[in-house]
Amino acid sequence: MIHPAVDLAVKMGATCITLFGADFAFPMNKTHAGWNDGDLGPAVDQARHWVRDGHGEQVRTQLNFRGYLCVLERYIARHPEVTFLNSSRAGAMIVGTQFNQEFVQ
Repeated sequence: MIHPAVDLAVKMGATCITLFGADFAFPMNKTHAGWNDGDLGPAVDQARHWVRDGHGEQVRTQLNFRGYLCVLERYIARHPEVTFLNSSRAGAMIVGTQFNQEFVQ
């Protein structure tokens, strides 16, 4: 749901968008916050791919998550008039975003 939400915000004239929960990976080796590993889908140990997180470290992911990440990065690149802020370093590094210091530790 991140892609249509971001597109709607841009089309409504947003000039600054902060992304929450857009991790595109399994930060801290968890598939979902608040759920046990594997409760809502495949377990983390089944992830065969990785991306760099906001600290430059490898974090597990799935191929489809990498695809979603690439599409969002392309969208961000096509909208230089909008500032995109990432709220977490734990998830995938999203090219074209800056870290929102209000939320990033």
